[in-house]
Amino acid sequence: MRKFAIVYVLIFVCFAGVLNANAKYNGSKNFGVGIYMGYDAGLSFKSWMNRDNALQVDVNWNFNWGSMGVGAAYLVHNYEILKAEGSRLPVYFGIKGWANFDPGGARAGVQVPLGISWIFRDAPIDIFVQIEPGIQVIPDMHFAPNGGVGIRFWP
Repeated sequence: MRKFAIVYVLIFVCFAGVLNANAKYNGSKNFGVGIYMGYDAGLSFKSWMNRDNALQVDVNWNFNWGSMGVGAAYLVHNYEILKAEGSRLPVYFGIKGWANFDPGGARAGVQVPLGISWIFRDAPIDIFVQIEPGIQVIPDMHFAPNGGVGIRFWP
């Protein structure tokens, strides 16, 4: 039970950071809300800390397994790898903690998000694709990948 309490506290701290971040990135607004589809489906919340760093929180569900989960990631963006006129295509990577809850119990682990985001200059949206290799560490240890595509609106 202590392990689950630690996971909950870490997720809460990361989510609180997303809601309180104040920095703005030129070309997008501070806080984005969207959806993504992949192994899991869910809601994605992203907040820029500065031009290169962001916090992302995902709330997801998987109807095949009857599970719900949450994940919080710290992301670093590189704008030099891909370039496009009128928009930005940052390649990003980071570290993510996650927890899933299903009828069989709770699971938690760590993943490494790797992705590309298409940030439009003249529209308040971004489209992203990411893969997340990782491991589950609670209740046992094994490979636990994830990934998907999504779109976020920046109100």
